[in-house]
Amino acid sequence: MTRVIALGDIHGQMAVFDRLHQLQQAYPDAITVFIGDYIDGHAQGFDVLHAVRAESLAEPDRTVVLRGNHEQIMLDYLNDPEAKTWLFNGGSDTMRYAIDQKFGHAEDDALNRQRLLASYAGLLTWVDTLPLEYAIGKLRFVHAGYDLSLSNPVSLTPEDQKLWAREDYWYGKQDGVFAHNPLPATIISGHTPTGYIEGRYDGDVHPAKMMNFGQHPVYSVQYPGEFARLFIDGGNHGGADNLSGNIVVLESDSGQLIEKFEDMQ
Repeated sequence: MTRVIALGDIHGQMAVFDRLHQLQQAYPDAITVFIGDYIDGHAQGFDVLHAVRAESLAEPDRTVVLRGNHEQIMLDYLNDPEAKTWLFNGGSDTMRYAIDQKFGHAEDDALNRQRLLASYAGLLTWVDTLPLEYAIGKLRFVHAGYDLSLSNPVSLTPEDQKLWAREDYWYGKQDGVFAHNPLPATIISGHTPTGYIEGRYDGDVHPAKMMNFGQHPVYSVQYPGEFARLFIDGGNHGGADNLSGNIVVLESDSGQLIEKFEDMQ
């Protein structure tokens, strides 16, 4: 029986690690899975990347680190300065915070890009190796989601959808109706703060989910006889400083949720 601690969407919040380390002590044999989006939103994005990488190096057999869409758009910009999506999604601030620590303040994105490439080459090379998904037992982790209407959602879902999916993962082909989970595993994803998710169930087997922009607890979509889909983004990106977000503990053999920590401040 393998226990798995899962968290994602840290978005520059170093406060996450105090709670994570408490859970790691409570479950010393657990695997820790980070499901992406370590940067942007708050000042300590590169500190978070360093901390996640340090955990991976210290416990390589018990740490899995996935790539999120924010890491992907950062890599896109660092590979091509004309690919500026990252700059408009927190990247300009993230670069400034990282560069300020080494060179002092500079507003010039092009200059900060060059400094980032030169100063963080090893860390950035590591980010570029991060996978998009991970599976163990009856658990499957992906940053954003899958196209559940495909004959094989895992292998056929395009990479950009695994990083960016929202409504197309929540609903599938029925607008506003939560999709069924055809996989023989619980799916754990982040990417969207759970308070922004809404939808109703096919056949009204459970109450509809309404938006609540101020609260982002762990949310489960599950139909009778199917494995659950767990949405765990706790809203760190746009939340107050020093949030821990959501962290869950799961059991790989059954796919069941054992414990959850929800920072609802």
